[in-house]
Amino acid sequence: LTDRAAEPAGPVLERIVHREARRVRRAVAAAETLDGPERTEALHGVRRVARRARHAAAAVAPVAGERAREVARAAKRTQRLLGA
Repeated sequence: LTDRAAEPAGPVLERIVHREARRVRRAVAAAETLDGPERTEALHGVRRVARRARHAAAAVAPVAGERAREVARAAKRTQRLLGA
């Protein structure tokens, strides 16, 4: 086992949720700089990243708490807006 296995699960899972939320923010920022077909492709990437964040956050919400639930809800809205 790694050193992380000895850590309490809550903080470790919160870092995972934070990382996934950051990935969504970065993907959105990158998509906003593009136009035309490149933007369409980038927005599809945002949808995929949001799906990953949503499922990760929902899976750890019972331990990670309200912030994980907020990330899951925001990712769900993002997916819905982009046609998930």
